[in-house]
Order: sequence, then C-alpha cells, then structure tokens
Amino acid sequence: MESREPNPAIVQTEITILGEYTAMPIDFVRSVNEFKAYKLPFVINPKQLEKFSTTANLNWEKVEFSPKNKKQIPKERGIYAFILEHNKMSKLPSHGYVLYIGISGDNSKHTLNARYADYIRDKKEKKRPSIHYMLNNWQKFLFFHYASVTDKRINLKKLEADMSDALMPPFSKQDFSGEIRDITKAAF
Repeated sequence: MESREPNPAIVQTEITILGEYTAMPIDFVRSVNEFKAYKLPFVINPKQLEKFSTTANLNWEKVEFSPKNKKQIPKERGIYAFILEHNKMSKLPSHGYVLYIGISGDNSKHTLNARYADYIRDKKEKKRPSIHYMLNNWQKFLFFHYASVTDKRINLKKLEADMSDALMPPFSKQDFSGEIRDITKAAF
C-alpha cells in the first residue's frame, strides 16, 4: 500500500471550516450568557397598579446611587426605591425599571440616610446576596429614589407592601401583602 501525503489545501480547508463552525456557536453562547446576566422577571399587572392608593404625601427625589451622594439623603423616615434608568443616553426615550422598594424608620430611628449607607456597604459585602448582585450588576444605571414620610400616622410597612404589590419589583422578596407574596412564590 502506497502512503499518500495529505493535500495541504484540503487540510487547510477542513481546519478553517471547523474553526468557523466552532467559533460562531461559542460567541453566540457567550452573547446569550451575557444577556441572561441582565434578564429579570418583570410583572406589570394593570389591576395591581390601579389598586394602589395612599394618603401619604410622597414628594419623590432621586440621586444616582453612589457613595458621593450620601450627603443629599435626608435623615428622616421614609420610603425608597432602586430604579434602573438610562439617564446617560439622550437618544433613547426616558424609561426605567423598579428593582426594589424599601422603607426606613418605621419602628426604628434608622433614617433614609442610614439606610443609604447600609446599601453602600451591601454593594461591597455579600451579606444579602441578591441585593449585592443588584447593586453591582447595574451600578452604572442605578438610581435611588426616595420620599420622606414625616407623618407618623402613615404606616410605612403597609405603604411598602402596597407599593410592592403595585410595582412588583423583582428584588423585593418579603415586602408584599400576604396574598401577593403567595402568588409570587407560586409564579416564580
């Protein structure tokens, strides 16, 4: 039997084809995985939005979430939300996603300012893994919206639950009404 040398043109073609074949799926998988890192289950339920009502006078303010903005946050009780916004891109229409709703000072002297400081710490430490993830995954587009609620007659826990029920923020886990908490556990 005569031994034949492989034709270099055929060998090169097979390597090139194989290279293109394997490179494209790997890039595609990488792209899909990158997109998945930013995927969240958002629920926008018109009935829940329409049900929301409050007697609280909510004058919302916002700052980009950053340690440098801590001084702007008041030392008062209130409600806050972390919202993913694109404020830096003027070619897109204004929009945002509520990621988390919280309160401060309902049954403690923990103010909005102190709560903001907690989140600066949570960004560095993984004591609350999902919050740590939220603060770091969207750090360039994360805004802290807050409203002081100085009227002690306003039950902040109820306000938080009602607002969470209406907006269904994906990183709020416990702060829903009992009915909605059960639904979210079953749905997600």
